[in-house]
Amino acid sequence: MAPATSALRVNTPDCFHLFDQGARDCSKAAKRRKKETHTKKEEEEEEEEEEKYVNNDRRHCYGKIDDRLHILKCLCIPGKTSNIVVDCLQNGLAYHFDVYLRKACVAYLCALAPRLSQDQIDSVFAALMDNLSDNEIDFKCADALGKLVWSASCKQLEQAFNTLKCSLSRIGYACETTYKTEKNNNNNKIAPSSYESTLGVIAIKSKKAFCYVLEELNNNKNGWRVRLWYANACKQAAMHWNEDQCNNAYQPILHNINNNNNNNNNNNNNNNNNNYEDDYKKRVRTSCACALQIIASQLKPEALKYVLQTLLDGLDCVDKDVRCLCAKSLSNIAKQLQLQWHLQLQRQLFVGAITKYKRMRVYHFCAKLIGMFATKWSELQFNEVFTCLLHKLATHKEKSSSFLCACATTLHVALHSLHLRLTDASVETILCKLRSRQTGLAHAKRRHVRYVSAQLLGVMAPRLNAKQLYNIFFCLHEASSNETNEQVRFLMHKPFKEYFYYYHHHHHH
Repeated sequence: MAPATSALRVNTPDCFHLFDQGARDCSKAAKRRKKETHTKKEEEEEEEEEEKYVNNDRRHCYGKIDDRLHILKCLCIPGKTSNIVVDCLQNGLAYHFDVYLRKACVAYLCALAPRLSQDQIDSVFAALMDNLSDNEIDFKCADALGKLVWSASCKQLEQAFNTLKCSLSRIGYACETTYKTEKNNNNNKIAPSSYESTLGVIAIKSKKAFCYVLEELNNNKNGWRVRLWYANACKQAAMHWNEDQCNNAYQPILHNINNNNNNNNNNNNNNNNNNYEDDYKKRVRTSCACALQIIASQLKPEALKYVLQTLLDGLDCVDKDVRCLCAKSLSNIAKQLQLQWHLQLQRQLFVGAITKYKRMRVYHFCAKLIGMFATKWSELQFNEVFTCLLHKLATHKEKSSSFLCACATTLHVALHSLHLRLTDASVETILCKLRSRQTGLAHAKRRHVRYVSAQLLGVMAPRLNAKQLYNIFFCLHEASSNETNEQVRFLMHKPFKEYFYYYHHHHHH
């Protein structure tokens, strides 16, 4: 009885018939069309038409080959036949002239890998390593290696790491030597995500690769574009690092967020090149910030304290990109922190936002962070922060309304979270402050302050007694009647209706 896989019986010498037959068909079709069209068109048009038909035939041939390989991937192939299939694909990868088909061989070798024996995987691994130096398919090979290294042996990891390191050094040198002409050259070699992700996976399993990635990330001899590869590798690997790796990696990663060193490339005298370097620098910082946010939850207390303090210091950096990135990182890390860290960070942010930092964007982030921590505060802490923010809301002299909006957001979030926990005395104190001439509805010079005061009073409505509701109701009514700004008067309408509802409800009872 013939075996079930007789349809797959392929001899190694003619294993290229899938590819070469298609190539021969393309050539014959082109010659046939050339004879047919020779008498109809001139020489110049013949060449264009021939190229068009050849390309169409090639795409059709590629489609048929893809279909056959896809079927091959789905079939249940026994061990002996799978050896023939693997040999065929490896030979196609190594020797075929068509780049597209060699890439297809890489893709299907990778797809078949989960069903191969360890010896076959070792053979595929070696074939990919051999072709990693080929400029036409090296990216595909690197991507395939990234999927195979999870099950690779220590020896294979070492080989893959050394080969990738050499390839990245070669590409990095090409990047640096073509730096001045990059703007006009779209064919420059750059390291794609396949290299970065594969190196990241190896750095998870290999201590040597882990140390190498961190060293190259902070190597001032590398340009920012080269350092971006290692920053992205860290970002790819961070979620898989253990606690020891996280605590060893946080300082090199953190260093690149606040790094303002511009003297790491000899070509920085050119303004256009400086712009390119600045763009890569921003991307390095962003990738490092992502990695830092991922590993923050695994850091030891002293390491986490150092990270938070460094990010807080970064809020006052001259570079606005660093300030914003530090603020966003603080925000994302704060969501992972336990209560004791919330309280400590809240105090530092509170002092920084109100007394130290002078820039609107930082004010905005700090105020929002304070609002995010509001649910963790005690009543005493809340009253302290609330009083200071109200004071800032009324006395801030900057023309920009960014800080006023940030304060409003903070106060609104804090009041909404805590108004049910406040004592009656605290409620009365807050009402007095909101009605006072300094921050009052009708007397504040800024329309933002008047609007914010009205909105905050609206949040307080469910907690007020009948007397308080009566006073605030008429306060809102007077403020709305006297308001000259139509937009503010319209925005006051909602809290006015809320107070009318609660006042009517209390009066009825």
